[in-house]
Amino acid sequence: MGIVHLSKNEISVAADSIAIRKGRNRNPDIITFDACKVAAFGNNLVFVDAGTAGFIEMPHVQGWDNIEEARAAYRSVLSKNSTIRGHVEDVLGEWARDITNRFNDMGTRYPDQFQAAVNPQGTLVDAFFGGEGSDGTLVLYGVSIHPTSHGSTVATADGGQKGCPYDSFCAVGRGDNMIEFAAGRTERARRENSSWHSAGPYSNDSFEYSMSRAIHMVELTIQYQGAGVNEVGGPIDAVQLRRIGGTVQAKWYTRKKNCGQ
Repeated sequence: MGIVHLSKNEISVAADSIAIRKGRNRNPDIITFDACKVAAFGNNLVFVDAGTAGFIEMPHVQGWDNIEEARAAYRSVLSKNSTIRGHVEDVLGEWARDITNRFNDMGTRYPDQFQAAVNPQGTLVDAFFGGEGSDGTLVLYGVSIHPTSHGSTVATADGGQKGCPYDSFCAVGRGDNMIEFAAGRTERARRENSSWHSAGPYSNDSFEYSMSRAIHMVELTIQYQGAGVNEVGGPIDAVQLRRIGGTVQAKWYTRKKNCGQ
């Protein structure tokens, strides 16, 4: 899962590292904690996804990796426009078309694998792309790739510009805990928020504060995901796109060694 904090001058992104590789032929699922779900491209665009991160090469179906396909979409749009400013939606569009086509190829030849890739939220993969809008403010676009109907092996994509309505937070993947704690809807949420603010694990800098809160939202999701539930976990990767004056830059806070930019 991935958490985003959005304001006009920063996009803070944090995600867990769990990967669940579905067992084949009735073999058990394999759970690892090394997945890369967050990326930054060209110091001016950030990406996070949740769900199926890609597939290995199979006969007649080319394998893929979501982050590498996002990188290819970024480069393609940049080559056409010489800038990403005002073209975040174009990057998302190229990526979504490519990933949807790949899922459809897989669904035609490997319908069981397609169905196994559908997550508890009913989607195949969800993603956010964040960068500069045409007026220079930071904007967030999201997309959900999902089956056209229950039981279908045909994928489609729905996307557009996103706001983050829960105290400037939004999520890809499991977002119920984020909503609870960002909105302070329960007693435990109010208790956790009060305890975290009292501990003060952040500086007075607004950028640092936003990033720290996004990381903490992932930590809370791991902690409170429920007994016997293992959907979120592992190290947290975190990056922030920030606008200072007329300059936009990406700053990494935490990143696993196996995850590139």
